[in-house]
Amino acid sequence: FENLQAAKVESPQIAIMIARCHEALGRRPRAIKVLEKAETTYPKEPTVATAVGDLHLKTRAFEDARAAYKRALAIDPAHQPARLKIASLLVKEAKVREAITYLQKALKENPTGALLHVGLADLSRQLYDTSAESTLLDDAAKGYRKALTLDPGLLAPQANLARVLLAQAKPAEALAVLEKLEQHPNWHDDLSFELGQAKQALNRVDEAIGHYQKALGKNEEDARYLMAAGSAHF
Repeated sequence: FENLQAAKVESPQIAIMIARCHEALGRRPRAIKVLEKAETTYPKEPTVATAVGDLHLKTRAFEDARAAYKRALAIDPAHQPARLKIASLLVKEAKVREAITYLQKALKENPTGALLHVGLADLSRQLYDTSAESTLLDDAAKGYRKALTLDPGLLAPQANLARVLLAQAKPAEALAVLEKLEQHPNWHDDLSFELGQAKQALNRVDEAIGHYQKALGKNEEDARYLMAAGSAHF
């Protein structure tokens, strides 16, 4: 990337990638310097300010991160990544419900923002994990479905929708989503555990055990996998 810059081939994306390389090599001050220069060079590009915020967020410099995300939104109020990162910042500050309210307001302003629907669904699912309020699962499923209607090419929301369906005791629907996702050429994460859950709930126990064994082969110390495999055997 630096060779491209030396050859005067520059863009906001190249600057962001160079900064990420510096960060990966432990040279965070240089990464910040690259992005600060890029903000000056490309004052109308919100992705650069968002990248600055991401660097600050990783080091828990919350106020610096918030300021950077707000700069991105001042450039483009509809810039979804900055909206999502401000919500993420609120979550890191243990303000999950405030993050949900923030994204709900953002969606009123931009109802066709697929990533905003995903972010809100993710937060509803996260809050369900601590409160066990079933309505939160309904909200999450609705959010993922809406996002996928707006942008069918999103992959991670499909996996998360399947996880919500499993939590709602809808294994047949979940299995259909999982099997379709597994066939997608750009999906590379392992879904063995979720497939095992779905098939066990459908009394396809032998198949479920095979999936759990595959999941354990990738992470044999995961307590969830051990418990699931044990329950399938008995």
